[in-house]
Amino acid sequence: MPLPPFPSWVSDLRVVDSLPWDRALAFLRELTPEDRVAVLYDEDGDGLSAAACVIRGVESLTGRSPDIISGFERSNDYISDSLPGQLVRERVTKIITVDKSVDQKGLSFMHALESVAPVLVIDHHKVITPYQSDRFVLVKPQLVWDTEPSSFPTAILAYTLMSGVCDLSSSDWVPCIGITSDSAYPRWKGFVDSIREKWGLSPIPEDDPFRGPFGVLSGMIYATQVLSPYQLSELLELLAESDHPQKVLDSGFKSLSGILEDEVAYWMKRLETEISIEPEIELVVAKVHPKHGIKSLLINRLSRERFPDKNLLLMQDLGDVRVLISARRQDFKVPMNDLMEQAIVGLPDATGGGHIPAAAASIRKEDEEKFLANVRRILLAELPNDR
Repeated sequence: MPLPPFPSWVSDLRVVDSLPWDRALAFLRELTPEDRVAVLYDEDGDGLSAAACVIRGVESLTGRSPDIISGFERSNDYISDSLPGQLVRERVTKIITVDKSVDQKGLSFMHALESVAPVLVIDHHKVITPYQSDRFVLVKPQLVWDTEPSSFPTAILAYTLMSGVCDLSSSDWVPCIGITSDSAYPRWKGFVDSIREKWGLSPIPEDDPFRGPFGVLSGMIYATQVLSPYQLSELLELLAESDHPQKVLDSGFKSLSGILEDEVAYWMKRLETEISIEPEIELVVAKVHPKHGIKSLLINRLSRERFPDKNLLLMQDLGDVRVLISARRQDFKVPMNDLMEQAIVGLPDATGGGHIPAAAASIRKEDEEKFLANVRRILLAELPNDR
């Protein structure tokens, strides 16, 4: 019996264009055991769990694991320009990317990538360059359904897509990690709660899903990314191969989470007083210089617990020549992705983007004050009735 193109958990969404979905399904159905498949992924909780779903799907479709499984090389240019050349040397015949806005690199890069091999981009960020061709398939939730993409993480998108060509029900717990990691639990509560019950996991606190089992798994990914990045491939393999989520929960990766939790607690205490608040533009700025890269964990807690209706910026200085910035606003009043994209205009070697409630930027340390001045100017224009 053929699998349905749209599984039941997305049946409440209105389809706006099924063509990108149909083309993505066709790409997957055409995979063969002879293909040299490359799976490239973003190394956060959503990206890693999405990659695990794709790997499981490729194995089901071809009978073997993808030949190349790799996180995207981090670069000030967002994605390294050298990627097409690397894939040529690896002799890949199919390319699948997950949770990375490849279209942000522009047409010339996408042309270079498809010249290597047919490409499938599975992602949920804002559409920057809506390119499609016979060799390039771009699938994002907002291209298929009437939905806000930040509430539709790549993990559940990848799981849903793969479920259209093979049975991944034994891995239905994996996308719940990405859903929780990207703060989309309220949108997917029914789905996630049913999966939690199926696998006999502990209950999920509604006031803080990050304290539930999938939040713990998300924290393990983040801690590994920060403290032991060379082990991310091992953790991804564990996610893709485990037949029960408890195997991952009980693994040695759990010990890494405690280290970061202690540092987050330390900075949460310090930021009770060491924080800048500008009420007229609803701006809150926290500057930290932690031992480890805890900005995402820290700002998520700050945003949930203290400043859900404020424009919250966390500026992390790790002592090098750059400042890493996370931005959050839970009520969607000001799009954080637009704010970051506009605030870096005119700043050399800067990157910025993300989702409406959660975004990020990277700037040179010398441009910190210029960046903040841009933020203030933009918010003054965005909030004219609140001054």
